[in-house]
Amino acid sequence: MSYMKTGRAGRWAAREFELEARIGALRFTDWFDFEDEFRKDFLPLDAEATAINILEGNTYFQGKRTVDDYLDQFRDLVEDSGYTDPKTLVVKFRRGLDRRIASTLGSMATGRPADNKPEDWYRLAVQMDQNRAAEEAFQSAHRSSPNAGPGIFRIPQAARPTSSSLPPTARPPPRFAHVAPSPGNPVPMDIDAARKAKALPGGCRRCGSTDHWAKDCPLRFDVRYMDSDELQTELETKLAARDAIPTEPESESVDSEEDFVPRDE
Repeated sequence: MSYMKTGRAGRWAAREFELEARIGALRFTDWFDFEDEFRKDFLPLDAEATAINILEGNTYFQGKRTVDDYLDQFRDLVEDSGYTDPKTLVVKFRRGLDRRIASTLGSMATGRPADNKPEDWYRLAVQMDQNRAAEEAFQSAHRSSPNAGPGIFRIPQAARPTSSSLPPTARPPPRFAHVAPSPGNPVPMDIDAARKAKALPGGCRRCGSTDHWAKDCPLRFDVRYMDSDELQTELETKLAARDAIPTEPESESVDSEEDFVPRDE
């Protein structure tokens, strides 16, 4: 009873120890006395009826267990139920098997066990389940391998060359928007770039000399070197200056003297 510490067994042992403390004597006189009390509390009163009820239901099905674990429970249920008919055992066993294994066993063209040979069904089902587990382990290792598939060689990440480690001639050209425009890589509007392309590097835009700028060019007053805007401005200035000069009125004294005729003449 000292090993019965958890679950239902632990609670049962605790009650028996408390009973011993109250009566002041040992609860069981010998092993057989303990075994009888244990069977009454932990084993069903009618083990045969309980096993039959389980086999007629679906709680004994394999589920996610291996065929070995399923077979151990199935043998115990068959022993308690008292079933002896071989065909009944085969039907119950196949009914609780995993569907994939049961379908494979039932559709075998050759080597299928007879319906009155339950031991052959047990052995073949265990072998098939072990083969399936081995195949799944192999496929899992094959999928996780870095060299998946025949003839495929993958360079490890650490050994892959980067663009910085390549020589200048082998490096890919840089991608700029104005070099390779695409629907996802448009060309930006750059007005300054167009102006810089037309401007002369560090010199007079009028005469082309590099020792002065256009505003200090000695030819800025020469009409041969003026652009259309400068010519228009200069012409307007000249015309405005001409209009601003006052004109001298004609002398009236001369006309008056010439037109005056004395009466006595």
